[in-house]
Amino acid sequence: MTDAELIRLLKSEIQDLQDQAADSRLPAVELMDDLNLERVKVRAMQEALNRSESVTEAARMLGIDRVTLARCIRRHGLKRPVFVQTGKWEAA
Repeated sequence: MTDAELIRLLKSEIQDLQDQAADSRLPAVELMDDLNLERVKVRAMQEALNRSESVTEAARMLGIDRVTLARCIRRHGLKRPVFVQTGKWEAA
């Protein structure tokens, strides 16, 4: 393989990785602008709430106790999703 072919291959792989990162719902740590641990935790909790049908399920996703998550919801003013007649989850 020539140097030019290797460079093309590497550029292609880099582009594929960038496309995958852009398509993911949760950004890779390398792509996050804000690494403040408290704000990262709050974003993770809100994302778990958005993806789940209940606080219990969200807590399970996060690997924490339901009571702990409920306390964090109150402390940070997070929005719990509510299932509406359309069949879509919307913030309460």
